[in-house]
Amino acid sequence: MRTRLLLVVAVVAGLLAAAGVTNTTTANHGPRILYGYIPVAVGTEDATELHYKLIFPDPAVHGDGPYPLVVDYSGYVPGAYIYDGLDHRFLAEGYAVAGVNMRGTGCSGGKFDYFEPLQSRDGKEAIDFLGSQPWSNGKVAMVGKSYPGITQLFVAAQQPERLTAIVPGHVFGDLYRDVPYPGGILNATFAGGWSAGRITDQVTFLQSYPQFQADPVCVENQAEHAPNPVFNPFVRAVQPQNNYDGALYHERSPWYFADKIDVPTMLVESYQDEQVGSRAIELIERFRPGLPWRLVATNGDHGEYYGEHVFPHIVRFLSVYMKGGDAAAYEAEDKVAINWETGANGGRRAAFSTTYSTWPPAEQQVWRLPLGADRVLGSDTPGQVDYTYAPGIGSQERGGFDIRDEPPASWNDRPADGTHATFTTAPLDADKLFLGTASLDLWVSSTAADTDFEVTLSEVRPDGQEMFIQQGWLRASHRKEDPALSNPLRPFQTHLVTDVQPLVPLQATPMRIEIFPFGHAFREGSRIRVTVAAPHIRPDLWGFAALPTPARNTIHTGPAHPSSLALPLLAGESAPTPLPPCTLRNQPCRAEPAA
Repeated sequence: MRTRLLLVVAVVAGLLAAAGVTNTTTANHGPRILYGYIPVAVGTEDATELHYKLIFPDPAVHGDGPYPLVVDYSGYVPGAYIYDGLDHRFLAEGYAVAGVNMRGTGCSGGKFDYFEPLQSRDGKEAIDFLGSQPWSNGKVAMVGKSYPGITQLFVAAQQPERLTAIVPGHVFGDLYRDVPYPGGILNATFAGGWSAGRITDQVTFLQSYPQFQADPVCVENQAEHAPNPVFNPFVRAVQPQNNYDGALYHERSPWYFADKIDVPTMLVESYQDEQVGSRAIELIERFRPGLPWRLVATNGDHGEYYGEHVFPHIVRFLSVYMKGGDAAAYEAEDKVAINWETGANGGRRAAFSTTYSTWPPAEQQVWRLPLGADRVLGSDTPGQVDYTYAPGIGSQERGGFDIRDEPPASWNDRPADGTHATFTTAPLDADKLFLGTASLDLWVSSTAADTDFEVTLSEVRPDGQEMFIQQGWLRASHRKEDPALSNPLRPFQTHLVTDVQPLVPLQATPMRIEIFPFGHAFREGSRIRVTVAAPHIRPDLWGFAALPTPARNTIHTGPAHPSSLALPLLAGESAPTPLPPCTLRNQPCRAEPAA
């Protein structure tokens, strides 16, 4: 196999050069861009080859090597094109950069299936292969956000010998709870659309990158990709046996094997990430004791990984573990860096930053606000608040990420009158910073045996604008919790078919709804608001297959039915003035409705 590999590299290099894909060179130095194939699963029925692109840093600046290496490993097209400028950023830091296509994608051979264990084992072999080459100094890191961020967690759990550090950004941790089934409700828009798109990528690869039509190995491997559509995970996910958390999701969720990661890990997450959400921050509690880890978290979207107040953290982290920095001194520092109000000063800059020794922060307290029948958050007035569960009516979409031919979704589309229950505090008498997960604990009755909830947390500012903060979801029949993993700020539902509990119509029933991790600074004079409605269906990337039957839902309040909102208050923290401009990154504002 190795002989064939070397021959393939030589032949492909020549063919690509003839096709216009040259191995670029600099004066008096060797190739700066190489293409090749890595043999994996040799001697088994799964044996195949992974296509890679390798780029070396400028030898005039960084010398002739050997170099530390960073790897982008995904099912996009890193063997042809590396997204997000990752190559240029790390080349400038003196790293060699490799983009490796997982099996069944790009020019790689084999068949493709999302996050299957075979991809993890392939990744381990690819890391050790690349790290053992003569141009490598033996230190390899995995980098990237989203898909190549997620793969890092899977591969690191295989403990490759040459892997030195990982920097996963914008990832999921729990494949069931974080993206496809938040609260047990199918996120049909993103799960279906993203998975279908990845299948299309493979079908159209040679049309998109015609230069590889000159590579006979690539053309041959492309023929193996035809069966890929049958592996579409969305098709699997909507099968009745997979509507609940189980073996399929456990096998493909880092939550269940994060304790096997044994290399320094920096996790980068943004709270309003429109693609994977922010719940992966909870992975930290699954890391093995003693693992050197870091968290950089910020408000914002799916692109914060390369922001000017995030990427320097990544560069420093890698310099410590890949270039011989003082690891002991570094690990004695606070592990958690929080960027607050990114976008307040334009771009991806933070207005201010704080650090903490651990996650959740030791400074975190539970601040509980009762829900009152007078619709006041902070009042324990007994009674009830009714609303119509109206699936199909837009409620709290943030907008900006619409599906073609669908009506545009917008944060300005408030829930229709009568289709929501909203509770708002009085103006705050002091600044308050919140960081962590939150829990809306409800006593609810319904005319239906099951119903869905979408909870939206927002700030009503002193200037009269309402700012989006975070959301959470729950299907009422999925309300049973795992007591070992639940706490006052985070309910952890089991989502097992054996734990489904239909409602008794019209009977008040307790349940808790997790509001995904967030960080937000409320100024004195602002009000806190929580809104309960049906999940939104008009898509802004996330659109839910909510239960279709309308119902009348009732939230019960008062000492006998203590519905409340538990928030993660940071003790002793205050926000700098002035009030940030509206809006922050991915936190749109809308005007308060007329009285």
